[in-house]
Amino acid sequence: RTCTRKKDIEGLSCGFEGKLLYAGKGIELGSLIVNLGLDYLDAKADPRDPMNNYKRLTASARMQDEWQVGNARLRWRSNIDYTGSFDDEKHDPEILKQKDDTYKSSYNRLSMSHSMLLNPSSPSFFKSMNLDVAAAYEWSRIEQQKSISLSRDMAASTSLEEGEHDGTFLPYHYISNVTVDGRPLNLYAKLKALFAYNSGQLAQRIHVGAEWKMDKNYGRGQEYDPALPVSPGTPYRPRNYSAIPAMHQVSFFLQDNLTLPVGNNLLTAQVGLRGSTLAHIAKEYTMSGKIYLNPRLNLQWRFPEISMAGKPLTIDINGGWGQQSKFPTLLQIYPDLIYTDLIELNYYNMNADYRRIYLHTYIDNPTNYGLEPARNDKWEIRIGAQWDGNSVSVTYFREQMNDGFRTSAKVRPYDYRDYDESAIDGNSLSAPPALKNLPYVEKRVLGMYGMTTNGSKMIKEGVEWQMATKRFEMLKTRLTVNGAWFKTTYTNSDPMFRSNTTAVVDGTPVNDLYIGYYENKAGSVREQLNTNIMADTYIPKLALSFSLTAECMWFTSSKSIRTSGVPLKYIDNNGEIHDFTEESKQDVYLQWLINRYNDAAWLKQKVPFYMFLNLKVTKEFGKWMKLALFVNRMIDYMPDYTTNSGMTVRRTSKPFFGMEINFNI
Repeated sequence: RTCTRKKDIEGLSCGFEGKLLYAGKGIELGSLIVNLGLDYLDAKADPRDPMNNYKRLTASARMQDEWQVGNARLRWRSNIDYTGSFDDEKHDPEILKQKDDTYKSSYNRLSMSHSMLLNPSSPSFFKSMNLDVAAAYEWSRIEQQKSISLSRDMAASTSLEEGEHDGTFLPYHYISNVTVDGRPLNLYAKLKALFAYNSGQLAQRIHVGAEWKMDKNYGRGQEYDPALPVSPGTPYRPRNYSAIPAMHQVSFFLQDNLTLPVGNNLLTAQVGLRGSTLAHIAKEYTMSGKIYLNPRLNLQWRFPEISMAGKPLTIDINGGWGQQSKFPTLLQIYPDLIYTDLIELNYYNMNADYRRIYLHTYIDNPTNYGLEPARNDKWEIRIGAQWDGNSVSVTYFREQMNDGFRTSAKVRPYDYRDYDESAIDGNSLSAPPALKNLPYVEKRVLGMYGMTTNGSKMIKEGVEWQMATKRFEMLKTRLTVNGAWFKTTYTNSDPMFRSNTTAVVDGTPVNDLYIGYYENKAGSVREQLNTNIMADTYIPKLALSFSLTAECMWFTSSKSIRTSGVPLKYIDNNGEIHDFTEESKQDVYLQWLINRYNDAAWLKQKVPFYMFLNLKVTKEFGKWMKLALFVNRMIDYMPDYTTNSGMTVRRTSKPFFGMEINFNI
């Protein structure tokens, strides 16, 4: 697809355009097999916007060999991959409004993985041992020059220490330069052994092993002049990524797969346990020295075959339950410091030599030493049947996480001096005003900063189904139908502070004095029901296949969870927490902490049925070439619908097509 532009025609038609070239070669040198690959991609998401265009080069090497080592066979596999993007400096006067705006990025990634598999030549309890090691190193760099224009006076602080100090006035227009240097290193090692044991009708396969992962970034992070920030008012300072400690995750696992006939039925079970811990983490963290265990269980009961219309029918019931612990990321464990700069004096003079801005900087560490892994609990049940080349299955699942990661607000009071700028006689100045004899008022305000906590809750449930017929000989066609119903609930599992009023009473913002603590079950419930129907036909005599797919979305819906606007508690600017009572509702300040919602905010928003029809045709030319043409959204049905507010939504869809060609040499 292309994009065209004409000065004498209003409007614009555009779309995605991409070119992908790939070449591969396999080499066999005795027992050594080598496969080499190289591809180049030039993608234009929108040819009008060079900022979204992408060029990538990928190279890969795959090697494998085998040796006889004593009474065992050793198999070695190795993969080496390189990916690089080569986007030169980008500039588009229609995208970057200022002539000085530029953007340049580069990305390179080199990864290596090796696998060693040892199999004994003679039968024994020990079946195999597998060692996997991998390493990946990236070096990426972004260089951006941005023109910043301000509409009001703003201060910049370069202080890295708490306390009072002079700041600088930002120019109303300036050029900011920022460089982002990232050099993440990821290491991985896994050792696994397999044992097998048979006793009578009982067959067991036991997997045991351990793995280690290390993540570390050796980059310099964001580099810019704090006196000319790319984001004025940011609460952060430049931080060296290499100063963040590495994260080491160590795990062990044990799994027993067993098969046992029960009469004419067959029971298959998988019982497993995985334990994980973070090594080399400071003792102040709750996670330090703790092993988090994750059990899992999968069962399958296969009934004996029965005859239906002279064909065997097989039915099986499957069930599973398991837990999974997800550790926080490096940035969640070691977050950036928060810098709060309060203005104590803001004196502006037409003579730049007499101006002065004086700040009080506070530094807060948002590290949550009590943070723990998010734990997900999931179970499912499935019933399936196979008959004469036809199959059908239905699965119900439910998973719940009560301690997911979220950013929660932490509240604290800040003290500062508010100097009276009106007491300065600008005509008598020969230098910036001194503070020694300048009158001031001691003030205290409440401030907030974010901290990662285990305060998010998520519930997912759904039903998935699939049916596949055998290929009908007369039509050379097979029919596949699959679909699902999903329901996802996102909400908060803990109350939280919210600064959510702009009310000012007697010249004082209410949230400078009080901030409410709310139950805050705010969240959403989302549902959808979809079905895909695909008919694929293969004609061997013509070496031609084509598939027609109907994507049907029966509905999607979303609904906000009703929450109370009345706070449970509130904190004052002395840092003390109080219950929110009936008397609080009448207080001239506290009454503004009550949030009032429109009932329409809790209504379910539902999007009705729509459908897309896709076509793909593939032609084989011997064994050396395959050509495919696809057209997605060739036909669509997207009727208008009316929202809860009475607005009519008109839906449209754009078809897109492409070609694929594969050569085998």
